[in-house]
Amino acid sequence: MIFDYDLLEALSAVSMEGSFDRAATALSLTPSAVSQRIKLLETRLGAILIVRGKPCELTELGNVVIRHLEKVRLLEREFLNIFPSGSIKLGDQKLSLRVAVNADSIATWFPLVMAGLSKDKGVRMDLLQDDQEFTIDRLKEGHVLAAVTADPRTLQGFKHIPLGSLEYVAVASPDFVENYFTDGVTVKTLNEAPALVFNRKDTLLNQWTNMAFGKDLTGNTHWVPSYEGYIKCCLEGVGWGLHPLMSTRAHLDQGELIEIYPTVRVKIPLFWQFGKASGTVMHELTALVETVASQWLTQEIPVLQA
Repeated sequence: MIFDYDLLEALSAVSMEGSFDRAATALSLTPSAVSQRIKLLETRLGAILIVRGKPCELTELGNVVIRHLEKVRLLEREFLNIFPSGSIKLGDQKLSLRVAVNADSIATWFPLVMAGLSKDKGVRMDLLQDDQEFTIDRLKEGHVLAAVTADPRTLQGFKHIPLGSLEYVAVASPDFVENYFTDGVTVKTLNEAPALVFNRKDTLLNQWTNMAFGKDLTGNTHWVPSYEGYIKCCLEGVGWGLHPLMSTRAHLDQGELIEIYPTVRVKIPLFWQFGKASGTVMHELTALVETVASQWLTQEIPVLQA
């Protein structure tokens, strides 16, 4: 065999726990034994798999090795399904599914998917957060087994399922609107008003301004890489920004936020991609993703109007 799976389990434990000490506790081993197993695996593969630190993190090759282990575990679960129920016990073994999901989905509808996972299957989710345009890269690089993505391309060897659209509205606090938009929402007033952007990958603001006025903004931006912080900044009058309608509706209904230009909304189509040969557990997860998405996302896949 190419791999000794005791060594792989040690690598997985360090990745999940973030340290050799906690991995040792999880595996009922000594930290020295865990370290020796990692070193032996790295020697056999001729590559560094763990960056030692606080926390310890996987290298690129370490991620690939862990994804291999997760695929093997999925195949084992599939294999055991052919035997009479209960004839083979999995004990305390947990199955980790690493999935790339955009921040707004994690903050809105995707936790309902996680809540729907059958608790008796020992399945745990390991979410890797990235912008919706970039989660597909995590799939291509082998870092994850599935992804929620805004990229309409289907990767070779993967299944591609449309989920619906995440609808965004441009909002600000009443005081902010009074201070900056008394003359209306125009290119001039938008450029003068402080805007909120999630991070450097986030293009939503300029997508919205291009839909509304055919132009990008020219700066005056606060960078707020926190979902909760972004909403709080809007509520406190720090700036205006784009939020998912489903998470903003209550603030709009209560008058805490105002939709500054109601005729223009950005709809980001989302898709689910996973490996064709993923087995029963991934198909059950996929069914949950489709069900929850059908209830919470706008069931209109626009022709990339954003």
